[in-house]
Amino acid sequence: MRIVLKKSETTDAIQAVAGIVPQRSTRPILYNLLIKAEKEGRVQVGATDLEVAMKWTIPGDTGGETGAFLVPARKLADIMKEAPADEVTLKVEGEKINVTSGKAKFSLNAANAADYPELSEFPGSVMTVDLGDLAAMVEKTGFSVAKDEIRYAINGLYMTAEGKTLELTGTDGHRLANASCKLLKSAPKGFAAITPAKLLEEIPRLYAQFTKTDKAGEEEEKPAKTDLKAEIGVSESDVFVKVGDVELTGRQLEGTYPKYREVIPKEVKEKVKIDKEQFLAALRRAALVTTEETRSVALAISSGTLKVTARDPEVGAEEEELEVEYSGPKKEVAFDPRYLRDGISRLTEPVVNLEVEDSERAGVVREPGYVYVLMPIRR
Repeated sequence: MRIVLKKSETTDAIQAVAGIVPQRSTRPILYNLLIKAEKEGRVQVGATDLEVAMKWTIPGDTGGETGAFLVPARKLADIMKEAPADEVTLKVEGEKINVTSGKAKFSLNAANAADYPELSEFPGSVMTVDLGDLAAMVEKTGFSVAKDEIRYAINGLYMTAEGKTLELTGTDGHRLANASCKLLKSAPKGFAAITPAKLLEEIPRLYAQFTKTDKAGEEEEKPAKTDLKAEIGVSESDVFVKVGDVELTGRQLEGTYPKYREVIPKEVKEKVKIDKEQFLAALRRAALVTTEETRSVALAISSGTLKVTARDPEVGAEEEELEVEYSGPKKEVAFDPRYLRDGISRLTEPVVNLEVEDSERAGVVREPGYVYVLMPIRR
């Protein structure tokens, strides 16, 4: 079997699929890409780590042949990047994959494609969302997902949909991020799936790749916003996202997701309005005098003023005042500065509306389509 690829047309796709390959595995066959020669001019590149899979159909000259073979993922991705000519030929010869480009020739060991795990087929779309909107939602929630060996369900993002609204929620027990957007195609009633974070983390990368600029810094012709669509499908055990020629599959996480709506406090009337960039800068400075043991920044709120204070007996102290818009009673609360910055930095609006009731209850920042809830630190 012989396949001819264009470096300029396929390198980004091959590198993206290679990114799914696990760093370490007890099954060495997973270190490969599954290359399938389909109909004339179409080649499918696939990979899986057994939790998440990606398939990307790329252009290629198959000479009318069909079939499949495996090739080491990292090696092929590197070869495509460094190939001296635009034309790259992959030829299967026995137990070797010979790769040639210009005067460069590589011979790679090949495994048996029949031993590679089967990659699920997209079952059809149950709802459709703008790719840019979905990417923004992942950016606003993915960072808050837990890495918990006991409460396995919170290791994923909870995807829910009703009517024409899609929501993503992430939590690690200390904080919760919830983002929502409008669907282009309505969802089935009661749709809910705990989705692997790794699957959805690929969405912003795909969006960036599909809308990237050229080397001169000038924007390439982009599809109209409504042309960049993500189709979402589901089976009994998997969640699927299809974007054009790219298919992502992730195994739904088992367990019961927390009742996150009960965690989100009701909106308070007296909000602290703070310039976003000034607040982030103050939190960064305060964090300089904290350690892992004393990772806490105190906020003292009074009329027109927010005092940010951090102290550590081994390091020292820092404090500064910010002008804010607030006329309510005095309040004091402490938060992990890193966690607070994580939520605030995802806001798109220039002014932070911080909601604080007292030192015992969660703080909240909100804007249309986004809510971030953070538990305080008791001092």
